[in-house]
Amino acid sequence: MKILVADDSATNRAVLGTLLTNMGHQPIFAENGREAVEVFERELPDCILMDIMMPVEDGLSATRRIKALSSGRLTPIVMVTTLDSETDLINGIEAGADDYFTKPIKMPVVKAKVRAMQRAIEVQRDIEQKTQELEKYYYEAENDMRITSHIMQRMTEPEKLDDPAFEYWLQPTAQCSGDLICAARTPGGVLHLILADGTGHGLSAAMDVIPLPQIFYAMTAIAYSIGTIAAEMNAKIKALLPVDHFIAATLIAVDPNNQTIEVWNGGNPTCWILNGRGELVHSARSKHLPIGILEPNAFDASTEKVRFSKGYRVISFSDGLPDAGNASGAELGLDRILSVFRKTAASSCMAKLKTLVAAHTNNSKTHDDISVVIIHTDKLATWADKTSHPIHSSHPPALSTTLSNGWRLEMRLGATELKVLDPIPFVIDLLKKLQVTDAHLSSLFLIISELFNNALDHGLLKLDSAIKHGENGFENYLNLRAHRLAELSQDATLELEFENQASEKYCLLKIRVKDSGDGFNHQITERGKEHAELQHGRGISLVEKIADQVVYNYSGNEVIVTYSL
Repeated sequence: MKILVADDSATNRAVLGTLLTNMGHQPIFAENGREAVEVFERELPDCILMDIMMPVEDGLSATRRIKALSSGRLTPIVMVTTLDSETDLINGIEAGADDYFTKPIKMPVVKAKVRAMQRAIEVQRDIEQKTQELEKYYYEAENDMRITSHIMQRMTEPEKLDDPAFEYWLQPTAQCSGDLICAARTPGGVLHLILADGTGHGLSAAMDVIPLPQIFYAMTAIAYSIGTIAAEMNAKIKALLPVDHFIAATLIAVDPNNQTIEVWNGGNPTCWILNGRGELVHSARSKHLPIGILEPNAFDASTEKVRFSKGYRVISFSDGLPDAGNASGAELGLDRILSVFRKTAASSCMAKLKTLVAAHTNNSKTHDDISVVIIHTDKLATWADKTSHPIHSSHPPALSTTLSNGWRLEMRLGATELKVLDPIPFVIDLLKKLQVTDAHLSSLFLIISELFNNALDHGLLKLDSAIKHGENGFENYLNLRAHRLAELSQDATLELEFENQASEKYCLLKIRVKDSGDGFNHQITERGKEHAELQHGRGISLVEKIADQVVYNYSGNEVIVTYSL
């Protein structure tokens, strides 16, 4: 250490200087209080041995000035005095001295005092170093969180969260949220939504969920099912994250045309479906492990489907909502949350829920992120709404795409492929890459998916849509479909053909779907037109409105649709 010895006695300076040198320290000297202050400013010693009785300026005054100049820097001052009264000691301590010893100088006492000051300085320096490191880590973490938050905002495509069919609430407990909400529409107008909750909260949880939006938006844009999207997310997260990190997630698809709600829930609280009277009609509990735990070949992408009618709502939230605690540690709980949705008007539920949480937590921060989504099925636009004015015309419209002239795509799917593949996203992706406009993609998605599903469900699986009626009818239909698909004969085939016919003025797309079954009773479409209350037959009727021409061949197991681009 560099130690300042301030004493007007040359003998005392020499004795103390020799002692300090022998202890391995560097002594520097001052002959009075004023000089001690000047040396302090110039040399910044680590410790000071300060005599009280000195000319020009005494040690008490010099001590006060040095302490004022220290600016928080620890510089221990040991008073050296012949005075031994209690008042003198108090004056020295009040002036800023940290310790004292009296003359005549006793070497063992001086050594002990210096060593004590050295230990204090070392502790202080260690604290200062750690404080600096903590400040550095803090600012780095703040910068990381700022960047991560910016990335999250850019990746979640916030303009798609303005969909009138749902409302959401996201309340992070830190600058970065480990909860994620993304929503988008498929080309066919189906609302896809994901509510994800990364492990923990803050920066690490936010980093966990960053890969999800890109997968979600890209696969929704070409009409992959939410089960397939969940499987792809699981494979990606499993490959990227450490074994102790995973993501609880709820994926929801609401199809306004077929009036179905589809849910995949892995690790999140139960997703509720309420009817127009506020009654709980279905609870989509977590039936799967969170995303990122299972290997891809062990992942279960199965979903559950519910049919909805007027006034239905879908409610999903992360565990930060029911786990929100008050000052005494009591959690909000599921019962109080459900009561809000049962007893409050649909338009006021979110506001009422926020008020409930604020009152329960006394407006204090919760220990985990909170995210909530409410989907209002009445605010979903339907294909029937969009196609109230048929697109039929005596002449094809002007070309609105850069499709090349004369391309053709043929697909022939056997039983093995039909059990595991959904060809529709592949076809939609191809059409997107061929620069078909979004408006046309929406119509083509409906046409292709309706023709494919009719050929598979009715042509090959021989399902009767009337099964959907009655109590548990829709569930029975889906169970029977899954069973018959699993048992599908190896001789079964389904052909899809897409042919583009383009000129300088016009562009036509011919779509052919043929199955190896006994044929499809397309006359049901006429009944669908006459009886709007039927839950089947409406899809084909819509195809006829959207397309320029629909022609059935053979026994109805081949259909050719012409569509103007």
